[in-house]
Order: sequence, then C-alpha cells, then structure tokens
Amino acid sequence: MSEALAIGTRHLPTQGILEITKADEPIHEALELDLSTISAQNGTVNGSLSTNDEINPTRNSAYSDDYQLIDFTLGKLVTLDLSSSNFNTYLQLINVDTGQVISSANNSPLRFTPVDGINYVVRTTSYYGRETGTYTLIATSGAPDLVITAATAPSTAPEHSTISLTWTVTNQGEAAATNYWYDYVYLSDNTIFDNSDRYIGNLQAGSQIPLAPGATYTSTQDMALPQQVGAGKQYLLFVGDRNNNIIESSETNNVRAVAIDITVPDLVVTGATAPIALTAGSTAEVSWTVLNQGNVQATHRWYDHIYLSNDQTLDGSDTQVSGFDSGISGTPLLAGDTYTLTKTLNIPNTALGNRYLLFVADADNNQYETNENNNVKAIPVEVKAPDLIITAGSAPVIA
Repeated sequence: MSEALAIGTRHLPTQGILEITKADEPIHEALELDLSTISAQNGTVNGSLSTNDEINPTRNSAYSDDYQLIDFTLGKLVTLDLSSSNFNTYLQLINVDTGQVISSANNSPLRFTPVDGINYVVRTTSYYGRETGTYTLIATSGAPDLVITAATAPSTAPEHSTISLTWTVTNQGEAAATNYWYDYVYLSDNTIFDNSDRYIGNLQAGSQIPLAPGATYTSTQDMALPQQVGAGKQYLLFVGDRNNNIIESSETNNVRAVAIDITVPDLVVTGATAPIALTAGSTAEVSWTVLNQGNVQATHRWYDHIYLSNDQTLDGSDTQVSGFDSGISGTPLLAGDTYTLTKTLNIPNTALGNRYLLFVADADNNQYETNENNNVKAIPVEVKAPDLIITAGSAPVIA
C-alpha cells in the first residue's frame, strides 16, 4: 500500500503504560486502552465530563475522556474541535506508544498532520479542575479553502463616495471553516494585493461559522471610498480571511479584483479682475471666479493663491501675494457650480514694470482633479513706484 493512501487504523493493545512528561518528571499511569474511537473523517462525539471519569494525570483535578483517533490519512491535516457550554475546554493529543503529550489547545481547535509510526489518542478535558458538563468533539480531515467566487461594485464612482459592494465566498476545501474570520476590501492601482493598497472596510464572517465544504455565503455592505484618490481606472480588491484566521489548503486564492473608474472634479479659474496699474507698497482689490467643470462635486477643502510673476507660468520664482481658504464659500462645490471671491491684496515692493497676477485654484493640490494643469489664470498688470509728493518743508533762516 502506498504511503499516500495509508490510513491510520492500527490495532492498539488492550492495555499499556503511558509515560506523560510534566515539569520534567515522568508520570506513569496504567490506562485501559480499549477505548472509544473517533474518526478523523468528519467524526463527532457527544460526551460529558463527570465525577465518574478518570482524573487527567497532566491536569490537576481535571476529569477527562480518551478517544482513539482512526481513519486519518498520513500527511493530511486533521482538525480537532472541542466545545462546551459548561466548562472551559482543553484538548490534548497523545502518542499512545510513548505517552507523550504531542500538542494541546485551550478553548480553540487543535490541528496537526499525522505521521507514520504514531498511534494517536485524543483526550477531552477541562482547563480548570473539577469542571463537569457536556461537550462535543469533532474531528475533520483536510482543510477549508475560502475563495471569493463573485464580487460586484459600481463601474464608476466619485472619490470619497459611499458605494454598495457585494461579494460571495465559497469554501472549496475538504473541511469546514470553524474559526472567526474577516473579509476586507481595498482600493488598489492593480490586481495584486500588497501593503500599498488603501483600506476601505471589513466585515466579520462570524455568522457563517461553521462554513461546510461546498457552502457559500454572500455579503452586501456599504463602504466609503478613500479620499485623495486619483482619477481613472482602479481596482477593488475583495480579500477573504484577510488576517489568516483560517488555516487553509491554499492561502494564495483569497483575492478577487473588480475594476472601478474613479471620478474626480476639475477646478478652473474662469475669470479674474484686477486694476491695470498697481502701486508697490499699496493695496488693490481683486476678484476671481472658480468653476468645477468636472462631473462630480469637489469635497476637499482647498486654498486659492495669488502670485506676482514675470510671466504667465507658475513656478518657484513667483512671489505669493496672498492665499485664501476657498472652503469658506466653495466646499463642497457641485459639478457645474462656481464661486467668486473678492479680496484686497497688499502689493509687495518688488521689481517694477510689466508683471502678471496669477490666480491659482487649489494651489496646494488638496483636491484631486482630472486635470491639474488648468488651475491658473494670468492677468497682466503694471507695477509702479509710489508717487512721492512733498507736501511741506522747512529751511533754516539765514540772518
């Protein structure tokens, strides 16, 4: 018989000596090995701990029941799950031939991969001593495999908007998913899930426990897209069991990508007025109008700046004259709407002559836009020197 098909159904002796190690001291106990069995192939035992049970030699004053594990396949994951509403559960996996406690678990599943040459006993017991009550012991072989088999989302949506998302998860593995897990949704530039992706939301799948092999569930949730997202094609990544709470036969098939087109506004300075002649060191009243010519509203708070420049191009050589918070009157700015601001500028004592006032909408790029190159409106002006007039004077009197 090939090792891949070997099934652990070895005959155990009817009696033996188990040596159990605890605190570096061997403990010997003669146990009756004519035990009840539990199958690793979806076996279930409903039992109870009572004062008539044996005391667990490795758990002080705790009662215990032992079950011989049969029908396991070498190299195939086995999951043991002990549950009780009466006491804190404690599971132990024991090598019958040596008495060694191979593994243990408190109030959680115990998982192991059988190897050749070991006869296994599953011991059900309590975490605290003298606890009694009913329990259920379940053994399964293989592992679950959660796959997002379908997902839907709007084909287009504005940044920072709330959208309805739906996804379906199927357990295509050989065992039930019995632990709590969470499904997450991210926004990504591509279909690969990594640390650069932006978190959108999550949903606990606890109500689906246990999710049997072949079973599915569908979730629908409203989630908000992130702010400061560039326009264009992005991807919603639906990630099943994001935190790897479930041990699966494959951890590489938990992501499903759905394309979405993110829309953003487009702010344009459509008009601006200022005096033709400006006097250095004085003030001047100016006004400008900003239009959202995009298809969605502008929701972020942004600032409009005004610069004095030698040309019509905004660059680092320009002198900022002032900055104004457009959020006071402009946010949110619906698609197709405008606002107009009128402000008084302090004209700096800079180079005189023919210059330009540059009116710049969203100068700090706080609002993502479809076009970031159309936010400047240039108005030609002449900066003149102050007109100094002698209004009074005096001179010494010469006798």
